[in-house]
Amino acid sequence: MKYFVLSLGIMGMITGCSMRPKSFEGVVHARPQAVASLIGQSRTQIHSRFGVPTLSRTEKTQSLWSYQSDSCALLIYFDKIGVCQYAETRGKCQ
Repeated sequence: MKYFVLSLGIMGMITGCSMRPKSFEGVVHARPQAVASLIGQSRTQIHSRFGVPTLSRTEKTQSLWSYQSDSCALLIYFDKIGVCQYAETRGKCQ
């Protein structure tokens, strides 16, 4: 039974690796002045501009959307009503 559970765990890790979301190539064009223009926009506006985020996480009063490419990440933080309060890039964005 122990080996069965272990093998299921390994299979789950392998499956998880193969199901990673595609990287978001459009994020490499996120320049600082463009990132600053995201503040105050709604989730709907940002979704229409960038599409589905690579990662989405919600906590008590905030949510985070992340768009990622191989060399750059765009992080967008929303307040509890869904308005962007902060955005930043990490890595080598052009």
